[in-house]
Amino acid sequence: MDPSGEATRAERRILLALLIALALLYLPGIAGQPLDWDDDIWLTDPAFEEPSLAWTTTRDRVYAPLLRLSFSLQHVFFGARFWAWHALHLAMFLLLVHGVWRVLRRFGVERTTAIAAIGLWAFHPTKIESVAWLTGAVKDLQSGLFVVGAALLAASGGSAIGIALLILLAGLTKAATFPLAFALLAAVAARDGWRSAVRRTGPACVVAVGIAAMGIIAWSPGDHGVPISEGVVRAAWVHGTFWAKLFSVSLPAAITPLAPSPWPAIVMGAALTGGFVAIAVRDRRFVVPLVLWILPQIPFLGVVDMGFWAADRYLLFSSLGVALLCAFAWARWTIVLPLSLAMLFAFQTGRRVPDWRSSLALWEAEVQRPGAHPARWFKLGMVYAKEGRFEEAVAAFDHTLALDPDDATALARWLIASLATDGTWTAADAAAAKTLEPVPASAADWRSAADALVRAGRPDLATRASARAGR
Repeated sequence: MDPSGEATRAERRILLALLIALALLYLPGIAGQPLDWDDDIWLTDPAFEEPSLAWTTTRDRVYAPLLRLSFSLQHVFFGARFWAWHALHLAMFLLLVHGVWRVLRRFGVERTTAIAAIGLWAFHPTKIESVAWLTGAVKDLQSGLFVVGAALLAASGGSAIGIALLILLAGLTKAATFPLAFALLAAVAARDGWRSAVRRTGPACVVAVGIAAMGIIAWSPGDHGVPISEGVVRAAWVHGTFWAKLFSVSLPAAITPLAPSPWPAIVMGAALTGGFVAIAVRDRRFVVPLVLWILPQIPFLGVVDMGFWAADRYLLFSSLGVALLCAFAWARWTIVLPLSLAMLFAFQTGRRVPDWRSSLALWEAEVQRPGAHPARWFKLGMVYAKEGRFEEAVAAFDHTLALDPDDATALARWLIASLATDGTWTAADAAAAKTLEPVPASAADWRSAADALVRAGRPDLATRASARAGR
């Protein structure tokens, strides 16, 4: 360890070079547009018109007033100039990377080890979702900057109230940051002892418990009757998937592909984390990286009912724990290996960033990734339909229904797109589409849709609607 934490001029030059390289990798993302990946939710938020609503209502079961206020302010300053939004988010990411490096040095991580860890962490393609996606950037980067500010304050012996306040601000941006207060407690305890850690970060941990309670209320599971055994399997599955995202030879997917069995991921995750624990038992330097790997995952391990598990951005801080593990383990030999891996990650990131410039680019790339998920094809079908490319939309919805034949929404969208493939849109077509939007909820509704499709001159489509009514 390096107790001084002072950076040399050469070290600062290396860090500057890394930050410039990161900026160049993410520059193509500045031209990106909002995505149909929650951006439409937050860019139509009532807080745009009345900012006080950010503190009194929830959106999408999320109580995150600072997130909503940030969207409102950026809308005021930038409007629809989304390049400015992305430029600000890139600056936030570079500031976050610099801040994490300062935290590592302040907590005594040696020069070469800190640089190696930063390289492995910052260039990994799992960061793309947190930087190139508008909603992810505001959630993850803003909350991350508050957490890093709290860590810097704790490392320098700052006010416990100030640390707690920064953790609170992080939680009001993204409630899932609450475990990081306890990771900070562990880091301070490892350096200064438990008494100092409790005195300095104890109030922040109390705040974090409150944030966690708030998050549980907002994100209360919809399926309260899930057996404990199933919940454990689900959590272990997601944990293994997180490992797979870090070490996959392919680029991480926005929507994790379906798997025929959870057990390969569960076994891999248990083995790798078990190995991490064994290393930490033998060498105390690895305890804090282990805590940093495990604790930030807690909100995403199936504890709450989330539509898509194991998103890339859930690894924003967890992956720092693995980066530190590798940097510490390899430091005794050479810095060449971690920096070579960082260069490989940079190559992958450079390939992936342009995919996030639009919904069309994202989902066209997504359906080509290894594995499959019906939601990938559904998203692509919706984009094609919005652009008037109805034959391609029908083909995409065909893929969705092949993977999930019971998807009523995909069938309804398939029927509407099929009506438009002939290049005309009659009053009868519009009437039939109206019976399919919203999606029919009963057999009687599907029969009504089938009748409307017959009147529109499409008995072939009516047959599909009638078949759904007969289920």
